[in-house]
Amino acid sequence: MTTVAPAFAERYLLSPDLVAEPYGYLNALRAHAPVHWSPMHHAWLVTGYDQVMRCLRDPAVSADRVRPLMDAVPQGARADAERAFGILSRWMVFNDPPHHRRLRQVFQRRSPPGPWPATAPSPRRPRRPSSPAGPAPAAPVT
Repeated sequence: MTTVAPAFAERYLLSPDLVAEPYGYLNALRAHAPVHWSPMHHAWLVTGYDQVMRCLRDPAVSADRVRPLMDAVPQGARADAERAFGILSRWMVFNDPPHHRRLRQVFQRRSPPGPWPATAPSPRRPRRPSSPAGPAPAAPVT
C-alpha cells in the first residue's frame, strides 16, 4: 500500500494561528520546497538551512527593497517618494551588512535578551502609575 502525502496548501504567514504556532507549517513548507515562490505573498520563501545560508552569503540577494522601488517611481512623483523612501532606507530590515549589523547592534544593546513578553509595556512610552480612582484621562490632542 502506497501512502500519498497531502498536497501543500499555502497559507497567509501573518494569520493569528500561524503566528502562534508556525513550526508545523514551516516544516511542511520546507518538505514541500525549501525555496518556494509564493503567489500569495509575492515573495520567495526560503526555509531550507543550506538555501538560507547561500542567500545570506550571496551579494546578489539583498535586503535593499527601497532602491528598486525608488527607481520605478515616475519623475513627477519623485519628491514625495524620496521623502518616504528616505525614511524606509534607514530601517534595519531594508539594509544589508555591514549597515544592517551596525543597526542591529544598537538595537540589541537596548533590548532585553530573549523574546519580548506579550504584555510588556512599550519601551518608548513608560506607563503612568494609576491613581486609586483609576487611570488618568488622556490628554487632549492638539
